[in-house]
Amino acid sequence: MNLWKLGIKNIRFKPLNAFLSVLLLALSIALISAAFHLKKIYENQVDANILDIDMVIGAKGSPLQLILSSVLHIDAPTGNINYNQAKKIVRNPLIKTAVPISYGDNYKGYRIVGSTEEYFNVYNAAIAKGTFFNASKELVIGSVVAEKLHLKIGDEVTSSHGLTEGIESHEDKLKVVGVLKSTGTIIDQLLVTPLETVWHLHEHGGEVHEHEEDKEVTAMLVSFKNPMGMLQIPRRVNATPGMQAALPRFELERLYGLMGVGFKVISLIGIAILIVSGISIFISLYRVVKERTYEIALMRTYGANRLQLFFIVFIEGIVIGVVGYILGICLSKLGLWFLKNYMETGYKMNVKTLFLLPEEWWLGGSVIGVIVLATILAVLPIFNMNVSKVLADEN
Repeated sequence: MNLWKLGIKNIRFKPLNAFLSVLLLALSIALISAAFHLKKIYENQVDANILDIDMVIGAKGSPLQLILSSVLHIDAPTGNINYNQAKKIVRNPLIKTAVPISYGDNYKGYRIVGSTEEYFNVYNAAIAKGTFFNASKELVIGSVVAEKLHLKIGDEVTSSHGLTEGIESHEDKLKVVGVLKSTGTIIDQLLVTPLETVWHLHEHGGEVHEHEEDKEVTAMLVSFKNPMGMLQIPRRVNATPGMQAALPRFELERLYGLMGVGFKVISLIGIAILIVSGISIFISLYRVVKERTYEIALMRTYGANRLQLFFIVFIEGIVIGVVGYILGICLSKLGLWFLKNYMETGYKMNVKTLFLLPEEWWLGGSVIGVIVLATILAVLPIFNMNVSKVLADEN
């Protein structure tokens, strides 16, 4: 007796029931899997890009906006701050490093950031080709920028004002002198140039102010030597007119608290659909058992035991489960692919996705558990079947 053939034949006997069960199961798996991946993507982005940045100093406004714009580069800045005044604040023995950044331009949608060579140390970035910049109007580009825009050493680009493509371009040419190795951080999506380049591009009439006190930057990325800095420096910054201190981990954890509700809601909806799917599978298997009571009774008379009959029904359930799980994972990956393209197109962010998470293996185990439970409940009539009575009634 080929149990697999009998199980598959039962599925073909009621294709619509099997299709609905697979569809419900796939939808639940897709939602739960997507929630797992979205949570992991968020955590990876935060962990990869915060690194040693303990505090960001910027213009007053939304602290979260300041973090998103200066650390993750996915929002507009809150404004500019006086560079000379900011340098006075960060001349403190509790501060290990304070890296200025200034931006407001882009090249084909990728942000141009003005900074010092210390900015590369923040992301542990190393040169793959060429050198670091040594003068104004020189560019060091991230690996993603080089790959997507097909830029190489010696190429010249014209920056556009603003953070999105299509706004008025500057006349000055910026020359690519270096390409960074891939770091898996936001710097892979940036074009980095000396601060003087940004100041020059945005000076009225193209003339740079002679006095240092006139210079402005968008933010300062600060790291502390010890926890005392976290307790003292932010208060000093917030007391300075026009400036605020934002703590990346605090702000992004607060954002995660808001987003985490969404992740949980998606997961709960997926679990609810998984339960409904389990009920649907149980009903489908139970109908097969009830509608084929006579055939099952005949099989019993020809020597089939209860365990073999259980496996015939279980095979039908497990086929539905495996197909539904694989289809659900595929739907999840398709959705993440669209998300990846959207983030790359809209925000110029290189989102890395994993093929399978450990949680998804546990999810597969949960599906098998649901199938086993549904099968046990569906085959209970077989164990209590009066074979003689069934055959007699049929005759």
